[in-house]
Order: sequence, then C-alpha cells, then structure tokens
Amino acid sequence: AETFTALHDACEAGSLDAALAPHDFALPALAEVEATFRAAFEAGLSLDAADRTRFNGEAGLPDLLDGWIQQRDRQPVMPSIPAFPRAAFSAMCGQLQSAARALGGAAPGVRWFHRMADLLDDIGVDADPVTLYARLARTVGRPPPFQKARHFDGARDAWEFYKAFAVDDKKHDVPTLRDRLMAPLEQQMAIRLARARPVALALYERVKARHRSADQVDLLVKLRDVLRDNRVVRLDLQRQFDHIFVDEFQDTDPLQAEILMYVCENGAHATHWQRGPASILMAWSRYCSSCAG
Repeated sequence: AETFTALHDACEAGSLDAALAPHDFALPALAEVEATFRAAFEAGLSLDAADRTRFNGEAGLPDLLDGWIQQRDRQPVMPSIPAFPRAAFSAMCGQLQSAARALGGAAPGVRWFHRMADLLDDIGVDADPVTLYARLARTVGRPPPFQKARHFDGARDAWEFYKAFAVDDKKHDVPTLRDRLMAPLEQQMAIRLARARPVALALYERVKARHRSADQVDLLVKLRDVLRDNRVVRLDLQRQFDHIFVDEFQDTDPLQAEILMYVCENGAHATHWQRGPASILMAWSRYCSSCAG
C-alpha cells in the first residue's frame, strides 16, 4: 500500500525523478511512466474493494503492483510500443458517431448513445493513446447493462445497435463494436503499464530501504543465489536431507521450485534451472528418478 501511494503521488505530481533519486532511468522513460499512470488513474484502474464489487471483482493497479513485487525474481522481456492505428481508430469513431446520432427518440439508452457520439466528437483522436483510453474507459468502455423495454422503449433499431455495441455474440464469436473501438487503446495501455514495471519495483526498493526491511521474496532470492553460486554450500545442504516431501507441489511457484531443484540435485552441477511450470514439473520428475537410481 505504501509503494502504491508513493507511485500514485509521484506520478500525479510529476516527481518520479526525485522520488527515485539516485537512479539510472532516463528522464523520457520516467515521463512515459508518469503519463501512463496518470491516464490509468483517470480511467479508474486504481480499484479499491468497493470498486471490485461494482466491477465484478476485476483487479486494479494495486493488484498489478503486488503481482510485480511478488514475482520480481522473474525478468520479463521489455515490450516495445507498437504503432497505434490512428486512422482506423478515427474511422471507427466516425462510424459510431453516425450510427448513434441516427437513433431517434429520447429513451435513456438512446440519450446515452447520443452522449457517446458527443464524447467521440470531442475526444481529439490525435492525443496520446493512453490519454484517449482514459477519456473513454469509464463511459464508452463500460456500457451500462441496458434492457430493451426499460431503456429503449422497445425500439428495435436502438436495441439492435446496443447489442452490436455491448453484448458479446458467443454464437458467432464476433467482437462487439465497443471491443473494436477500445481494443487498440487497451493494448497501448497494457504495454505501457508493462514497461513501467522496473520503475515501480525501484520505488518499492526505496520504500524497503526507508524501513530497513526485507520481504519473503528477498529471502528466497538470496537463498536461491547462494545455492546457485556456491556449490560448497549446496553440497553441504544436500547432505542434510535424505528426503524432502513437498505437499501440493503444483502450487509451488517457480522461485521456490528452483530452490528445491538445487537442494535435490544429484551433486552440484547445475548452473541454472529452466523457468516455467511445465519444465519445472518435468525436471522434478526426471531428477527424482535420477536420485532414486
């Protein structure tokens, strides 16, 4: 919670540079992170417990940060930002505006679509994609659960447009108009958030340093590194155990499993272990058979 608050405040104030000092991040990279998180906050991705109840339990930025912290021993590839299909996005906005404004009547659902058309008209399609995402996510990105009789006065054309816009066609696997509009924006936001991971983790390290504390992942990483890099220690630890029983091994995370591999290895030969649940289970089975032999 403290790290998320520090990240939130620094991004809103544009002060990540000061919050992380001293650091090795390029200033443009920090500016990108600040813009990304400001857009994410505006879009409502900073979900608290009440928000999760309203939005069917979906996770928010605090959950994302917690996942990064708990799995920071892994080193994912830094994604590059793909070109944003601005012309196609602009054309999609125009198509939706025309269709929405063609709806007649004053039913609540029709008025909602008219407001959507006004929003799309004022959005400014030349803006940063994450800014566009922030402007649309809370409204167009979350269409209300309308009903035909109650919200469209039974008007068939408006109801059919709503279904095409917001209701998944599971039978024909056709994306909704909402998904076609928002998908390129959501892709941009997801990639930009992924690129912010190193900065967020560096801020977490600053928080730990202020408290002069270490967490469980720190201890596991230190143990893994000692076992990996010091074969004398590894052999000594191996000699202390005849058997190791692991209850519910399928729930063991890769870092814990990597430690087990070093302890249960037949000798001290490995310099690393391939990460990934499937490879871990296969390696575990293979080396248990080797040790038994």
